[in-house]
Amino acid sequence: MSKSRILWVFLIFWLAINIAQAYFTGLLNDEAYYFFYSRDLAWGYYDHPPLIAVFIRLGHLIFNNELGVRILNVLLSAGTILIIHKLSEVKNDLLFGLMIFSFLIFQITGFLALPDSLLLFFTALFFLVYKRYCGSNSMQDALLLGVVMAGMFYSKYLGVLIIFFTVISNYRLLLKKSFWLAVLVTTVLFFPHLIWQYRHNFPSFYYHLLERSHDEFFRWSNFGDFIAGQFGQTNPFLFIPILYFLIIFKPLNQYDKALKVSATCSLLLPFLFMIKGRVEANWTMAGLIPLFLIAYRVFESRPKFYRFLYISGGLTFVMVIMIRGLLVYDFLPEQYSKRLKLDLYGWDTFSGRVSKLAEDRPVVFLGSYQNPSQYIFNTGKEAFSFNNALYRNNQFDLEGIEERLQGKEVMFVIPKKSIGDEDLIEYDIKLTDSLLYPNGKYRCYIFEDDYRSYNFIQAEILLKDREINAGTEVTIPLILKNPGEKPVVFNETDTGKVYLTYMILQYGKPVIYEKFEDISHLVLNDEYKTSFRMIVPGKPGVYYLKICIKSRWLPPGINSRLFKIRVR
Repeated sequence: MSKSRILWVFLIFWLAINIAQAYFTGLLNDEAYYFFYSRDLAWGYYDHPPLIAVFIRLGHLIFNNELGVRILNVLLSAGTILIIHKLSEVKNDLLFGLMIFSFLIFQITGFLALPDSLLLFFTALFFLVYKRYCGSNSMQDALLLGVVMAGMFYSKYLGVLIIFFTVISNYRLLLKKSFWLAVLVTTVLFFPHLIWQYRHNFPSFYYHLLERSHDEFFRWSNFGDFIAGQFGQTNPFLFIPILYFLIIFKPLNQYDKALKVSATCSLLLPFLFMIKGRVEANWTMAGLIPLFLIAYRVFESRPKFYRFLYISGGLTFVMVIMIRGLLVYDFLPEQYSKRLKLDLYGWDTFSGRVSKLAEDRPVVFLGSYQNPSQYIFNTGKEAFSFNNALYRNNQFDLEGIEERLQGKEVMFVIPKKSIGDEDLIEYDIKLTDSLLYPNGKYRCYIFEDDYRSYNFIQAEILLKDREINAGTEVTIPLILKNPGEKPVVFNETDTGKVYLTYMILQYGKPVIYEKFEDISHLVLNDEYKTSFRMIVPGKPGVYYLKICIKSRWLPPGINSRLFKIRVR
């Protein structure tokens, strides 16, 4: 079989298994969340740039099911392979196909609708254009480089690392006018997203730089978890040889240097962040493209390793087929299935059951962006995530859903322990029979005739000095802001109390929680200034203060950003 025929047979096989997998596999929770993004296209979203939402929206217009959510990512994965094939200057297509199939990250991103799939494509495209740019230094290639860099940024913010590492590998880029033209093009194309961030008070920066990491601290297990993640993203059989190949690889030109520096730094940089806390395995995602390009080049030049690759590739094939089958149908014995905790099965059945109970009522889920996203995808009905003080903000906070639900009858799905015993008694809460979730957990549900929650009210802490002596009492000034045009009348129907509260957290755990002002009869037009007295924890350390509004029997919500306090 000719070289080109082997490649196209492999691509057809690749597309076939990924299309089938995309059709028969239930959506991951994050995929359902990105589907929620896609219902309202914007220049940005709370957690990620907008390109994944655009791809899902376009695909879902073609197929109104899981395949529609994923189809463009499936096609893009084939495009990524073609670009990598061109960059690799392949002489042995059988070896190339086997190595692509063995690199597990391509299996994961081959059919799932994740921002990582887009980042891999644009990273591969970046190195293709950069390789040509290094040889030409032309304005035309610089313009194209700028467009591709913007594509990386619109896919996932981690794309900036590849640009940064490339500049480190070739600092003379900073002296070239053509490179600054590329930077200008990227800036212009990315500017609408930056405007969106500004108008929404930079939620993505806040989330990635503080909110997602405030509860982290150093653990030795972080190193093991990260390394295990890299084995899982590449291949347990190949990871050690690939690292060896990366070490011995000798760059011949600026393009090669960019590959080595990008791959090496992508693997090493996360170790610096482990000093503070846990690092996600996929933080190295973009660096896996140059890592593959280096590994394949060295593999192909050393025939003595072919036998090892063929054997490991065969074992990988068996393992991948079993895992792909497991993603479609849970054939494991119950004791192993519970340990695996694959949250893929049964969401359509669960959503249908909840929909039947809720009838025409919107459904509010406590502290979960995944659950309402799955419900929306599977039923097309309205749902909302009420984010309590021990959870985090997400895209549901930016969609204006909470304001629309005020005063409406809703079905509220909630863990029983989230409602305090005092509230159960005071408001005569009758918890209805528990709902069995697809993951085996139980939740209670309540029908609320007059839903009132106030996470859309913004609280800004005005304390200037963030370093405070342990055990002292301080006055904390703050301001409540109404983002809407209509006045907010707390407890408009006089069905319970509404309180301002504060919570102090350390490592994500509440250290102090206090109510400090009854605002049940407050009418908030634009702003309301107030203050409260707080006794600082007696133990020195770093703490985070959060202002919360507690409405009736609901747990306290999230009304301020985390305010870092250093107790000395």
